[in-house]
Amino acid sequence: MGQSFAALLGGPAMVQDEKERQKREKEAAELREQERKLKELKDEERRLRQEIQDAKRAAREQARKEVEDAKREKREAKQRKLQEKEKEKEDREARQRSREQQQARGSSTRGRGG
Repeated sequence: MGQSFAALLGGPAMVQDEKERQKREKEAAELREQERKLKELKDEERRLRQEIQDAKRAAREQARKEVEDAKREKREAKQRKLQEKEKEKEDREARQRSREQQQARGSSTRGRGG
């Protein structure tokens, strides 16, 4: 029994202090882990929001491109139609001139042949 009365009283108190310290360290570690997980979740949320914004932007650009393509195709079709009408008109006029020239030649040869 070499222990003093103070040592005997201090022993359980020191054990209790150690348990309290370990409990606080465990709680602090759990808190740090929760903070880490919270940060990860916030980062993930930020990343997902950015992906959503990027997807919306891409969808708007795609829609705008499709509208522009449709307008261009419509313009080109209208231009082709006008060119076809112009060519048909020129062909009609050329056939008409050719007929008129043939008629003019035919009437001039008939008139002289008499």
